[in-house]
Amino acid sequence: MSILIVEDNPINAKVLEINLQKNGYQTILAQSAKEALEHLTSTPQIRLINADIMMPEMDGLEFLKKIKEHSEWKNIPIIMCSSLADMETVKKAVNAGCKHYIIKPFKKEHLLAKVRETLENEKPVLKDKHEIKS
Repeated sequence: MSILIVEDNPINAKVLEINLQKNGYQTILAQSAKEALEHLTSTPQIRLINADIMMPEMDGLEFLKKIKEHSEWKNIPIIMCSSLADMETVKKAVNAGCKHYIIKPFKKEHLLAKVRETLENEKPVLKDKHEIKS
């Protein structure tokens, strides 16, 4: 089980990674939405995505829409972390399917609470009937 961090700012990515790892979570870093899509294709154990909105090439909202359109990924919960605090952006993210929207800078306790809440409320999704063990 891993958390995919999608963040183009290396300092913000490291802060997220350290906070999550110190609390027992495995993380995978992606510096762009394109790289994140590659990780999703090659790493089926991703259970949560934490993504920024302002990124080059493909922004976080576009990335969120791509995730929700893909049948294998659409149930992976997404927490958006952004410095964009305007109501229009928050509404767009929520309407596109993000589970939580956290405004930067955030307190690590707030982030960890949202991560725990999200993972506790998610039911495992079997992708293959052979995953069932008797």
